[in-house]
Amino acid sequence: MQNRPLEPASAGAEALAGYIERWGLTAREAGFETNSSWLQRVSAPQPAVLKIAKPDSDERPGMALLAWWQGEGAVTVLRRSDDAVLMVEAFEDPALGDGERISDQAAFEILVETAASLHQPQTKPDLTRQGLIPNGLVPLTAVREHVFTLAAVGEGCFDRWRPLAETLDLMGSNPEPLHGDIHHGNVLRDGASGDWVVIDPKGLFGHMAYDFANLFFNPMDQPERVGQPERMAWLADFVASRVPRIKDRQTVLDFAYLYGGMSLLWGWQDDWAPQRLRQFQMLESLREQALK
Repeated sequence: MQNRPLEPASAGAEALAGYIERWGLTAREAGFETNSSWLQRVSAPQPAVLKIAKPDSDERPGMALLAWWQGEGAVTVLRRSDDAVLMVEAFEDPALGDGERISDQAAFEILVETAASLHQPQTKPDLTRQGLIPNGLVPLTAVREHVFTLAAVGEGCFDRWRPLAETLDLMGSNPEPLHGDIHHGNVLRDGASGDWVVIDPKGLFGHMAYDFANLFFNPMDQPERVGQPERMAWLADFVASRVPRIKDRQTVLDFAYLYGGMSLLWGWQDDWAPQRLRQFQMLESLREQALK
């Protein structure tokens, strides 16, 4: 998430000011924006972050899902409307992608355990989910349909991927709400509980194995670290051993491979596409070896 400062008289600054007044908040810093949202650090009275989805943002389902988790593996939500969420401020303590402060395996332990906690039965006695999931979550099958409309130069690299992507059961026998974008930058420490928690969910719905797929391609800004076949093999074993509700190691690899192809088609024109292609091909080889 690239943060950019907001101009004082912009639509984003006005929207943030409106919610600050409506919810009785105190601004601590100037507002900023990402591609999808306007945000501002506030006091409520504890340190918190106000996030408003831009008019064309696809993050509304994720904001509803963040509130639905009620602090179980996710950052604590204090207030929410259709377009905005007020959440306890969370911190990189340490940043999970910082190899000098935390080892690769230690970071993966936190990431996998945090992701798995989103898919566990409720543990807090005061939760009131009542089994109802938020409206508007996007099925993985709809994500696949959209991705199949995207074109890329050098389509041959997808020859073996497309049959898998077409036939893989994306929903599973018990489809669940999914974060959809778990990586090193989206798991932080909740400022209130001190727990490791997710932020910025996409708000998807389908097979829980999808929530571990993006881990194989992160930290995104460290391609040499990511592009190690032995690291990918270790992670596949680790997820399969720590998340018993995922059927087996092959399922982990199938969904990682699925995600790799999807991400390439989403970002084929981006600067990071060549490095992602190399990682995708490594994962493809690892998956093929596992099938022998």
